[in-house]
Amino acid sequence: MVIELQAFSGSQKLASVAFPASLKEIGGHAFEDCVALTEVDLSKTALQEISSDAFRETGLKKVTLPASLKKIGSQAFLGTHLEEVVFSAELQEIDDEAFRGVVELTSVTLSNNMQRIGYQAFSDCEQLTKVAYVGEMKTADCMVEIGAFQNCTSLTSFAFPQSLSEVQGWTFVGCRKLKEIILPKSVKKVGDQSLRTNSTVETITFEGEEAPELTGNPFPFKESILKIMVPSGKLEAYKAKWDSYESYHSKIEEKS
Repeated sequence: MVIELQAFSGSQKLASVAFPASLKEIGGHAFEDCVALTEVDLSKTALQEISSDAFRETGLKKVTLPASLKKIGSQAFLGTHLEEVVFSAELQEIDDEAFRGVVELTSVTLSNNMQRIGYQAFSDCEQLTKVAYVGEMKTADCMVEIGAFQNCTSLTSFAFPQSLSEVQGWTFVGCRKLKEIILPKSVKKVGDQSLRTNSTVETITFEGEEAPELTGNPFPFKESILKIMVPSGKLEAYKAKWDSYESYHSKIEEKS
């Protein structure tokens, strides 16, 4: 079953919905502007995709998602009032601006097998303090696109999903409290401004045995990074790979 495009859009008195177990997709703009809708329970459905703008500008404070969900469309929850979101290990894609500006959001649990976190997917979530992960990596192809977590001003530490392959850039600009960033073994490429917050970062940890490719200016300014940690025995290999970033070599340390 599919809830079609704009099916309940603008139904400002709609306060509750009973979703059938056969539901597999919620179409674009399906519940947009349903301002009285504060809670939805999709946990007993077969839902695989929530399309773009599906719950945009609703009164949504709580959503319970099913284990079957694989994709969240662009701006699907933009302008809502969600405080916490927990996804299952099956989730693979969060599209552009899906949760942008959800200012009450404090906690997100993502899949360790994410394949895409889109442009500004969680940007401007000013109260977001915790990003956790569930499940095991199956394919290391995850792309984290431009500005995915920018202006998340309450984040203090951040670990990427284990499936991470590439960080495009500008990921944490404006995350002024962020002190620790961890990149998993799978990362292959780190783009321009990816690890820069415009404030001081204490530790950036690379867990991979091989140094990833760096492009542009991925690191914080030299005076705004205390140390860059790499695996034991890999110090010289990292420095050799990053020969064009020699000014940061004094910041690189091996984990004990």
